[in-house]
Amino acid sequence: SRSYSHPRTSVPPDPSSPTVQNSPSKLPRFLEHAEKTLGISHAALHRAALERAGYGPDILDLVSDDALTAIGLTPGDAIRLKREAPIWWNGPLAKRKLDIADDTFPGPSKKPRVQFEKRWKDGSGAARYMGTLGETSGFEDDDGDCDWFYFSDATESFLPVPRGY
Repeated sequence: SRSYSHPRTSVPPDPSSPTVQNSPSKLPRFLEHAEKTLGISHAALHRAALERAGYGPDILDLVSDDALTAIGLTPGDAIRLKREAPIWWNGPLAKRKLDIADDTFPGPSKKPRVQFEKRWKDGSGAARYMGTLGETSGFEDDDGDCDWFYFSDATESFLPVPRGY
């Protein structure tokens, strides 16, 4: 396995600017930025793997290329993320306050959205829905002719919804 080296592109923090603290919203915001400005398609799909490894935009430039490719990033995307991370981290986007109206990140009064999948037992198809935990409308048993699953970020797969839940 080959390691791709690149010059550190760290941007020194602005001394007049408040110190940035890492938080759960930083990684998804950075990955959204990477999709929009760096052209890294589906960067957000790597969020769970990056979180499990403890990699955030505050240290991403220190992570080896091999470690990033091992979680599924292409070598080129790993380099792009590593180069951009210190620039983003020390820039104004990392310092902005989380907008409660932003649907991407649930605020205190919002429940996180979960992806559900309904699979017909006869194999005739499936349908996917977005909802919040605790919702029951639209998730009826359908006379037992289908099974319900939810997407787990922890396992990165669909898991069965327990009966009656």
